[in-house]
Amino acid sequence: MKLFDARQNTFCRRVRHKLALCKRHARVAARGRGGRFFVWRHAEHGVAEHRPKGPSTCGELLDWPRRHCQDIWQNTHEGSQRKTRAGLNLKRGVVLHSDYTGHMSAETGVRLQMFGMIESGMEGSLDHVICWATCDKKKTSQAIIKAASREPGGPHHLFDNVLDHLPAVHRDKLKSMRPPVHKNKNVRMTAEEKKLQKKLQIQECKDAYNKQQKFVQNIAARGAFENQRRAACLIHPNKQCLMQWQSSVLPEGRRPLSWNISGPVCVAFSAFGSRQGLADASAEPFHVWGASVADSEHDLVTCENSDEMPAKVFYDALSLRCDASCPPKWQVVELILNNTDFGPD
Repeated sequence: MKLFDARQNTFCRRVRHKLALCKRHARVAARGRGGRFFVWRHAEHGVAEHRPKGPSTCGELLDWPRRHCQDIWQNTHEGSQRKTRAGLNLKRGVVLHSDYTGHMSAETGVRLQMFGMIESGMEGSLDHVICWATCDKKKTSQAIIKAASREPGGPHHLFDNVLDHLPAVHRDKLKSMRPPVHKNKNVRMTAEEKKLQKKLQIQECKDAYNKQQKFVQNIAARGAFENQRRAACLIHPNKQCLMQWQSSVLPEGRRPLSWNISGPVCVAFSAFGSRQGLADASAEPFHVWGASVADSEHDLVTCENSDEMPAKVFYDALSLRCDASCPPKWQVVELILNNTDFGPD
């Protein structure tokens, strides 16, 4: 099955199921460098405007990218200006990176969007979308990514763990800071005692992961997340491949948009998980991801998670703190999507 074929019904069913599960919250951080931010300015403005309901069948999904682009660029008074801005930003291409890749929904979605842009009359090519690196621990996801890598436009590299962004010496130090594992002992306790014990254990985990976050951010400030970082690649066995795209892989003068699209584990905040927030074990890779993208040269960073994840968690992960005399390092756009945005179930 070709995951990147916009006319595959099997892919449509998978994406349709993915979108209909629950409300999702996407936070997009963009560097304010010249016109590169404008590709997201139109997205921010578009939130308040009326949008027709999304696709509810596979056939409608196939036509959705084109209709969506036409709605943004042709059916509004700012349409032509938006189209010009998007064309200027995307004409040199897009290089995608993703952590927590899953079944490659983000990569495929970007290609569907590019397909819609081309169908709407914008000059471009699907070859302008380069899937440089993906990262996921699940074996099922890895199998899908490996299969996609053999197709045109597939990912170039696959890594096993978000912690691969760190050198081995820092990974070992980070692991040593994990909270202790409490084994269940056959000790009789009252319900109140059990509740208190659980509360203390959660606080212990939260304190440990907070220390990890400070450690990761401190080593990031000292250059631990170097741009030339290499790690074991599952697509190229026995090789150490670059985790970050390098400008040398493209002809001189062609500077594409660099974009990290990631969906950190949401069980820490959603109703389907522990709801323990940063006391959950998923906090460890999340802190590493946040520090790695904050210190990167990406133009755009997209974080997709439960709508119940507090905004402060995202801001802290990317160290988005500044005073009135210091301009922000990133500009943030927040979008909350419900399954009704994509049509009835």
